[in-house]
Amino acid sequence: MPDVPSPVVAKQIDVTYLTDEDRLLLTVRGSEGSCAFWLTRRLCSGLLKGLADILTRTSSLLSRAPSDSRTQILMFEHAEALLRQNAAGAPGEAPALRAPVEPSPNNTVHLVQIIDLSAKGDTIRFSLLAGGICYAVLPLSRDNAHQLAGMLFNKAQHAGWALDDCAWIDCRSQVILPVGTSPN
Repeated sequence: MPDVPSPVVAKQIDVTYLTDEDRLLLTVRGSEGSCAFWLTRRLCSGLLKGLADILTRTSSLLSRAPSDSRTQILMFEHAEALLRQNAAGAPGEAPALRAPVEPSPNNTVHLVQIIDLSAKGDTIRFSLLAGGICYAVLPLSRDNAHQLAGMLFNKAQHAGWALDDCAWIDCRSQVILPVGTSPN
């Protein structure tokens, strides 16, 4: 039986869109090493929906809100999380999320087949599996989960992927900016 590698526990995540592949490249780095993954449009959409679901289910405020208000409340939580991340600069112990990188020719890039999302306490656990093997685990705070969702959504928009049912991530259409300011 071949050796099954221990999963890399993420300390840093890089995300980039590669036009030639029409896929997102996720590079996960931890103290144990690094690994890279292809994320397809279908799995990106499923991951964003899954993140919305787990963020909704694990929020005491969202669980008490009327169902027709949850999307708007989730959108406000998302915007606040991104503002806190920008104000704080470094996210501390949670994985740093950044972009872009190119695939390394000497590293295997795994095609993600399964993404397992779970929550325990204040941590959202995001596991990447390929060929039935878990290669990476990303323990994320709620704010980092929102940051990851924002990065993936932005890369999907850059790719021209229509992820219409993930509109809660795109808060820009809901924010009125003061005259003379820029959203970027």
